[in-house]
Amino acid sequence: MGLAYYFMNKTGINESTIKGFLYENFVYLELRRRQKPLNEIAFETPAFAVYAGGEIDFIVKSNLNDKIYALEVKGNTKGGTTEKIITIPIYTFSRYRFNN
Repeated sequence: MGLAYYFMNKTGINESTIKGFLYENFVYLELRRRQKPLNEIAFETPAFAVYAGGEIDFIVKSNLNDKIYALEVKGNTKGGTTEKIITIPIYTFSRYRFNN
């Protein structure tokens, strides 16, 4: 990701756009890893939708429990849970399991 950041920064793209692109790319690659070799999930690539005031970047269906998850990728979060919303820091996304 460092090389991608370097070259996008050289083109004059603002930092928040670069970070957003890199965060979403990271999550996309992790979802693909879980879809192909692990068969843990099925997902639509990408969703690009808005729901209840939030942006939806990916729709994921768990093959473990058949639940459907709407993912919004954000980079600056400490994590937490409120009602049906689970927030996790991006650096812990690889450890999150879609079986809750």
